[in-house]
Amino acid sequence: MIKTVLFDFDGTVANTLPVIFQSFREVFNVHNQVHLSDEDIKQYFGPCEKGIIKRHIDEGVQEEALQLFYNVYEREHDKLAHRNEEMEKILAYLKTKNMNIGLITGKARKSLNISLQRLNMTSLFDLTIAGDEVKEYKPHPEGILKAMQFFHSKPEETIYVGDSNADIAAGLASNITTVGAQWMDNVQQLHFDPSPHYCFTSLSAFEDYLTTHIAH
Repeated sequence: MIKTVLFDFDGTVANTLPVIFQSFREVFNVHNQVHLSDEDIKQYFGPCEKGIIKRHIDEGVQEEALQLFYNVYEREHDKLAHRNEEMEKILAYLKTKNMNIGLITGKARKSLNISLQRLNMTSLFDLTIAGDEVKEYKPHPEGILKAMQFFHSKPEETIYVGDSNADIAAGLASNITTVGAQWMDNVQQLHFDPSPHYCFTSLSAFEDYLTTHIAH
């Protein structure tokens, strides 16, 4: 039975991908003079925003580019990122069942904290691990394994829920059950490779799965 539920954040717990896309779009428009589509930006995902800027922006203006990213992220957040009451209900339900609830995300601590605070979700997680707090980013399992160690959670008691191939690969590399999330308006993957153990296109279906698999 499940005792620990670990989540990705962007596109899984919160519909924050639009504000990420807009933030990167402005950075690359200003510093590289290119206009990137959402799909273009997805190809850069893996490292946190610091890592992406370090890889693709000239060294001399990287700090300026990173500050622009955060300026746009804060400015556009409330307009482009919205609370999901159904997800919040599920997280609250898990708390009533004394589940361990963790968040392992590729985004850096600064943008994660902005979103958690703006969406009033800070208190919903027992542990959060950001992309700049691990040496290896997903699909490496480092973040998931750290969370399992923190919760003293066995693989057979743990699931990881995410919307990208990297999320599923990281969960599989941790030898835990993986859940593909396709319930947000904006997700990273419409078709998973590798395949997750389960895949849900609605939060109600995910909730049904949890109610039959969590430890009572």
